[in-house]
Amino acid sequence: ASLMPIFLHILDINIPDEFTEDTDSVEILLDAALRQNPGRNAKSLHKHLKSAVTEQRAILLLDGMDELNQKEHQRAVAWLSKLFEVQPNLRAVATGSATHAGGLIQLGFYPLTVKPWSAQEVEQFVEKWAFAWYSAPKQAKTEHSSQAYLLKNWIKNHKLVLSPLEWSLFIWGIYAGDLHGLSTMSALEAYISRFSTRSVPRLALESFAKELLVQEQSFMPYGQANRFLAKFNPDEVITGQGQDKIPEEVESNVDSGLLRRKQNLQKQKVSSSERAISDLLDGGVFAEHVQHNIRFAHPLIAGYLASFAVTTPETDIPADEYWELTKETLHFLA
Repeated sequence: ASLMPIFLHILDINIPDEFTEDTDSVEILLDAALRQNPGRNAKSLHKHLKSAVTEQRAILLLDGMDELNQKEHQRAVAWLSKLFEVQPNLRAVATGSATHAGGLIQLGFYPLTVKPWSAQEVEQFVEKWAFAWYSAPKQAKTEHSSQAYLLKNWIKNHKLVLSPLEWSLFIWGIYAGDLHGLSTMSALEAYISRFSTRSVPRLALESFAKELLVQEQSFMPYGQANRFLAKFNPDEVITGQGQDKIPEEVESNVDSGLLRRKQNLQKQKVSSSERAISDLLDGGVFAEHVQHNIRFAHPLIAGYLASFAVTTPETDIPADEYWELTKETLHFLA
């Protein structure tokens, strides 16, 4: 029989710092799943999900485990351990670091490596990107097949080996015309430059990444992020009364964990830092979660930005050598 997939990011799960005998690990899972699917039929959906979990008809697909620092990872593994104690037959797939399993194998997970894209898969990606790019209303109507052909042959000659994210940024930079080199750093620089504006200064992004690194946080609450970014905006006056939560006008319209919606921004006055967060979310630089936590969409982006702001690696970079943000920052500092 087919299994019901429950797809969650680990940061969308409200995991307590400590577990007691009264902690219901299954309800923690169900609450997170229900927040992803809000609606009037919450009771029936809860019942349906619970029966699927308890009757071994569900599979948990857990993303984001590879992006946690050691403390966050230990808390997540502790919750999974409690979950498997009461539901030992629950099937699960979780992302993990290639260098550190962090207790997942002890829980019964089997490590599987995701292979990189083949040359044929890269060619298919280039073709799809070309078609999408020239299908966009604002782009000049050029024959995309000839452009894709030239690009594919150019890639073959240079024999680039990149991750899917790096390929995306690299090809985007080529079509946008703002790529100034063949390195991952050049692709990242082009990507970030598109979002570095007066309302989102480059220094703010670098400092935000460094703050996450120094504080050993994978995310920052919305209010804290809003106040932090406001410090770098020349159009905003800091009064010491930064917002600790999402404005009520927006909060009342939140569903599926989406904090920023264009219609909400158009209907109310928002600060420059709020609009900056919205733009960064829309652009894919930031990612959001239903608990109103903001993070960089990928450790590669955060690590690149943090490397510009780190001044004293001995004190700025945590000793957590397995944390992806630490590894990426050190990589770009090297």
